[in-house]
Amino acid sequence: MISLNDVEVYIGENLLFPTTYTVAKSVKKSLEQNEEEMLSVDKSIGIYAPDGEMESILFGEKGYYEFL
Repeated sequence: MISLNDVEVYIGENLLFPTTYTVAKSVKKSLEQNEEEMLSVDKSIGIYAPDGEMESILFGEKGYYEFL
């Protein structure tokens, strides 16, 4: 059985998820932070992190976040 707590997402050799906002931003410069999430519109990446704790990551198809 796979626990979601055991999932790690890397870009190249760099851990993107789960980590901190600061580390995630250093891995993917296009990530923009608001109160509960980080989004990269150009790369279609979304990280949900209420209270600063990363809970989920989504990779959408190209253009997924362009409506924002």
